Amino acid sequence: MANQVILWLPAIQTGLLALIATPCSASGFNPSHLPDYPNVVVEHAELVLSPEGIPDTAYLTIYNGTGSPVSVTQVTASGYNSAAFVKRSQHLFGYEEIAVNDADLAIPAMAELDMSQDAVFVTMQRDRELLGSVTITVGFDDGSLRSVPARIVETGRARTSHHHGASELE
Repeated sequence: MANQVILWLPAIQTGLLALIATPCSASGFNPSHLPDYPNVVVEHAELVLSPEGIPDTAYLTIYNGTGSPVSVTQVTASGYNSAAFVKRSQHLFGYEEIAVNDADLAIPAMAELDMSQDAVFVTMQRDRELLGSVTITVGFDDGSLRSVPARIVETGRARTSHHHGASELE
């Protein structure tokens, strides 16, 4: 009988823990990985400056909260004359560059595109001296445009990580 009581006590503690944890997660204390936006949102834009003559690099985080896939059809910014998507080559080394107008960068329904150097990113050719701030405008296949201020990052500086629940700098 004494052994039964000892075995039974951990079961009580486990049951109490389950009772406490269930309402916490149901009440919103455990945030979801993806945001709950009802439409397409450019959550984050970062512009990494390159030395003169080399295109600057833009990293965007775009969330598609709609029920259908959307495609990015344009990326523009004040002070820049062209933009291209760059992605890792299917070969062992290298990158492939595709003009934004010629690319089909689709974001599935209820999904997030988080650009990075290891996946896909945007290169932009500067056409004049950079102003104090830059706004990046992203166009989609439904004709909508979203404009966001870009965080400007000097070459060699840490970029902001946009992984939900992770440290802010990479």
